[in-house]
Amino acid sequence: MAKLDVLETTIATGYEVCRHVEVVDERLPLLCWQERVLIVHSPTLAKQQFQGLEKRLHNAQQKLMALTPQKGRGKRQINNLQVLFQKATAIVRQYRVEGLLSFDYECQETVEETYIGRGRPTSRPKQITQKIRYQIQTVIRNETAIAQAQKTFGWRAFVSNAPKSHLSVEQAVSS
Repeated sequence: MAKLDVLETTIATGYEVCRHVEVVDERLPLLCWQERVLIVHSPTLAKQQFQGLEKRLHNAQQKLMALTPQKGRGKRQINNLQVLFQKATAIVRQYRVEGLLSFDYECQETVEETYIGRGRPTSRPKQITQKIRYQIQTVIRNETAIAQAQKTFGWRAFVSNAPKSHLSVEQAVSS
């Protein structure tokens, strides 16, 4: 006969707060009840949320860097600062990392002098064209804000009006 050892593991920790709730409305009689608020922290959920945040941060960094590719054939350049900020803001919102990432950019300006018209250069007039493009240099992680966000990972609040005799904390969390 084999002996089976069962290990008890803690899946969550938490605490409970009771509060008195009243609804006052002139059209209705006074309604009041006791409410139990269960605050629970799950390390497993915190780990999953951390991994999800890291993945979103990585993907957002990749997208931001790809927003301004190096010059090359078929590579669309951003020549308006407002457009750059709009696109970067859209990426940050898409990956839900507002306040967690920022970026440094550089304005690259080239001045080119060309002859007006076709053919070989002669004493024709010249024109000066100025091209501006913006290039994202680095994407910066706001480690302080990331650490603040991580402090909230794994926490959940459950509310019930069932008394402790009918619903324990363990039953409320597991169901």
